[in-house]
Amino acid sequence: MKVFLDIDGVMVHGNPNKKVEIAEDGFYVFLDQAIAVFNSIPVEEIILSTSHKNRFTLIQWEEILRNRGLRFDKLSKIESESLMRSRRVEIEWWLAEKKYDINEVIILDDDKTLNGLVSNLKDRVVLTSSYIGLCEDDLSVIQSILNKSNTYQLLNVSNKVAEDTDFYESNIS
Repeated sequence: MKVFLDIDGVMVHGNPNKKVEIAEDGFYVFLDQAIAVFNSIPVEEIILSTSHKNRFTLIQWEEILRNRGLRFDKLSKIESESLMRSRRVEIEWWLAEKKYDINEVIILDDDKTLNGLVSNLKDRVVLTSSYIGLCEDDLSVIQSILNKSNTYQLLNVSNKVAEDTDFYESNIS
């Protein structure tokens, strides 16, 4: 699957009353549950759609994401000509530009403007709760999307939080 990935409200909570921990590399520590759920998706490519996408180079992003335990084969980021575009417009543009098959796409985001996507693309969105981030409650939506694709299956997530926590801790120590 090609996964459009937002960070705030997905891999980290977006609760303004709660501090987000910063790792030694200067970027956020991801939520254990978000890592586990993300790793249940067979990810061929991460497409960074986050507002942080231009904060680091792709090489730096790859190191950051792998150090946090995310599993994927390829990494890219939406190259936007304008920072004024909405997330919805950026994703629609990227899909048209790259000629991706919509059935190969999952969008992980908390941006409510994605409700304005055309229905067949909106059906590919896992709209997370900003205050919680990606969690086990989102697995049923992910499974539904994978079922529509007919070529992908949800990877086993039992005990994944503990495994991914151990992986993450061993790689940042």
